[in-house]
Amino acid sequence: MKAQTQKGFTLIELMIVVAIIGILAAIALPAYQDYTKRARGAEMVVATAPYKLGVTECVQNGSCLNADGVTIAIPAAGSRAAVSLPLDLAAASSPANAQYNTIVLANNGEITVTPKATNGFVAANTFVLTPANNGGAITWTASGGCVTSGWCKTK
Repeated sequence: MKAQTQKGFTLIELMIVVAIIGILAAIALPAYQDYTKRARGAEMVVATAPYKLGVTECVQNGSCLNADGVTIAIPAAGSRAAVSLPLDLAAASSPANAQYNTIVLANNGEITVTPKATNGFVAANTFVLTPANNGGAITWTASGGCVTSGWCKTK
C-alpha cells in the first residue's frame, strides 16, 4: 500500500498567513492615509505660488504699500487687478479636480486656501500665508490647520 502525501496547506499555516497580512495592513493603511493627506497639503501649498508672486511684485513696485511705505495694503477695489494674476485665477475658484475649494487674497496680502472636505480634510485645515515686508523683501509665514497637522510644509 502506498503512503498518501499531503496536498495543500494546513489550517495553522493559513492562519499564520492571514495574521501576517492583517499586521501588514494595520501598518500600511495609516501610512497610506498620512501620505495622501500630505500630498493634498502639498497641492494647497503649490496653488499659492502665483498669488505669492503677484503680491511680491505688487509690493516691490510700490503699488500695494500703505502711505508709510512698509505696510502691505492691496487696494480693496480690484485687488486682483493690482496683483497680477493669470486670468484663470481671477475667479478664485478651484479647478474641478483640485483638492481645495477657494483661495482668498486679503487686503493685507494674506493668502488663505480652504480645502475640500474629503479624505480626512475638513474646512478647518486651511493653509494661510501671511506676508511681511522687510524693505522690499517679502517673507512669508505659514499657519493654519494644515500646517499644525503637519500636512502642509513650506520647506
